[in-house]
Amino acid sequence: MAQNEFVPGSYTLHSGKKVEGLIKNQPLKPWDVSFEFKEKDGPTVSVSAESVQEVTIEDNSIYLRRRIRYDQSIDRLNNLNFSSQPDWSFRTGFIKLVVDGQADLFVLQDDGGDRFYFRRGDASIQPLVYKRYLKDQDIAYNRQFRGQLATQFADCLSLSPSDFESLLYQESSLIGIFKKFNNCISEDAVLVLDKEKRKPKITLRLKAGVNFSDYEVENDLSENFGGDFGSKTSFRGEAEGEIMLSGEKSHWALFLGLGYYPGIDKTIQQPTGSINTPIQDVTLKYLTSFEIPVGARYYFPITDKVRLSLQAGFLYTYVKELSITYSATNIDLKEPSFGIGKPLIGFGIHVDRFFVESRFDFEGDVFQGSRNKMTNNTINFVAGVQLF
Repeated sequence: MAQNEFVPGSYTLHSGKKVEGLIKNQPLKPWDVSFEFKEKDGPTVSVSAESVQEVTIEDNSIYLRRRIRYDQSIDRLNNLNFSSQPDWSFRTGFIKLVVDGQADLFVLQDDGGDRFYFRRGDASIQPLVYKRYLKDQDIAYNRQFRGQLATQFADCLSLSPSDFESLLYQESSLIGIFKKFNNCISEDAVLVLDKEKRKPKITLRLKAGVNFSDYEVENDLSENFGGDFGSKTSFRGEAEGEIMLSGEKSHWALFLGLGYYPGIDKTIQQPTGSINTPIQDVTLKYLTSFEIPVGARYYFPITDKVRLSLQAGFLYTYVKELSITYSATNIDLKEPSFGIGKPLIGFGIHVDRFFVESRFDFEGDVFQGSRNKMTNNTINFVAGVQLF
């Protein structure tokens, strides 16, 4: 559903009055000052955030507006400081309920990243403390949130110290331990709210690196019409669109790319079997190659900022010029320029928006259905950045 449409929703005033109607289908940001709403058959109005204490979108996204402790520290590499302690201030804004149970988990989603809060029973909402900082020119971590939850959840005997030692400051990891705790101490159902029924998140990635390719041509009529054209190292560039299947915390993604590398223009000498012209030049042209990789990628979170990935899929190629020329016979065989799909696999290391990847493209025959068959194994290494 498009974000400019209206869906069933409600808001609750400070007096406790609940107003039901239709609300604009878009996530509330922490510091929004208003949101669009309309009652049944009524006009669209702008509701002041200061007048409400709770907003619900489609019964599955619940936002509370509260005065909370907020860490003003900027969690970007070039903005880190040498203090391990958060820079606290008090602000009033929207926080989203993620897990609803005996222990509640909230997330504040602003431009600085996700910041998590919790509440046990009727107690006040408290921040889960986490901060990256500099120590002796290295990045260090204040992971106080692990101790906070270990203390708060001490009455659940099924949770062990290792459950907290491995806990990450990520929504999926925190949801897991909150679900375990709530199921441990209560038979009541634990509600994990849908993350605004998020549409798949689309990202754009740019890559550049090198290709290492092998080229070998075989001919059905004679081995003299083919040959091993050796290996070539060449530059490659690629733009890739990626769709996270269920929002920014999903581990699965689909990708579709468009890549370029210059290909090969190489001549080798081959025997002809003829007395008059015993040797001939065989020239392979495989020029201006555009590639379309498509497939799936799975991410493995390692730390709060570092992920590993595995990918698999198929690669389709478009070649501007694809031909084999034989000097002795003056034959110039030009072939179809769109190659069939061939399998690919790869892995990557991702740190924030930056990454390095390696991919292996299995051999495939770009001369489709002709007497020539070219096998082309390729491995590439790239570095890149995620733009958004």
